[in-house]
Amino acid sequence: MDYLIEFTITIPDDAPPAEIEQRLAGETTRVAELAAQGHAVRIWKPLPEDGRRRALGLYHATSHEEMEAILDSLPLRPWMEISVTALAEHPNDPAVGRMSAANGPTTGGRKTAMDDTRDRQGTQQREAIPEVIWDLVDRIAITDEAAALRRLDDFRGLADMARRAAQRDLALARLELALRSRR
Repeated sequence: MDYLIEFTITIPDDAPPAEIEQRLAGETTRVAELAAQGHAVRIWKPLPEDGRRRALGLYHATSHEEMEAILDSLPLRPWMEISVTALAEHPNDPAVGRMSAANGPTTGGRKTAMDDTRDRQGTQQREAIPEVIWDLVDRIAITDEAAALRRLDDFRGLADMARRAAQRDLALARLELALRSRR
């Protein structure tokens, strides 16, 4: 089941700088692990920026209990306000409604474009791409091979994007701490 998660992070004013750095670095590592496991699918920064540390995430879990356990495993969890919305397919979802003249609807167990691509790629190249990436691309039911390959590139960069975002957040937290200490 997919979940839309809204996060608002409030770092306590009295939090020791070492703890802030440790939690921010731990968050980066944990989100990358969750992405590799197929749980953290996408993460966005909501606009407009309003000065708060906010994020929206698309997560996947097999149950509500697993989703809660995933959220509780985040190092910043004690400083987070979280809103969880379980998601279901909508009959007007363009990804679900796309039809292929040869294969019919994109859901229902038919072979996907990523399966076709996987079949044509060499063993070495397939092994270089984690299976969780293939599963994510299959789950979003892409029928166009070119679009599937572009999406695969997006997923390959997901861990790098999460790492860079966490490094940026860590730098901002350090700057915030430096500014606090000057007051």
